[in-house]
Amino acid sequence: RPLGSYPLLVGIITSTEPECEVIDVVVTDHGSRSVTGIPCPVDINRCGFEEIEALPGIGKARARRIIQARPFACYQDLAAILDEPGVLDGISELLAFR
Repeated sequence: RPLGSYPLLVGIITSTEPECEVIDVVVTDHGSRSVTGIPCPVDINRCGFEEIEALPGIGKARARRIIQARPFACYQDLAAILDEPGVLDGISELLAFR
C-alpha cells in the first residue's frame, strides 16, 4: 500500500469502557501503524493506574506514588509528592482535579 493509505489504529488506555461515544484523546506513544492515547483531560483522582502510567514522564514508580497519595485538590498538591516536580510541566494542561 502507498504510504498514508491505511487507517491509523488508536489504542485507548482507559479504566472505563466507553460505548459509542466520541471522546478527546491525547497521543502518548506511537508505533509504525498505530498510536496509543488516553482520554483527555485525565482526572488524576479517578483514573486508573494504566492511564497515569501512560502520561509522558510518569512511568510505573511515579504512577504508584500518585495512586497511593490520592486525592489531590490541585496541581501543586500533585507536584509536591513527586521526586521531580518539573515532570508535570509539559502535561499540566492534560490534568483535571475533580
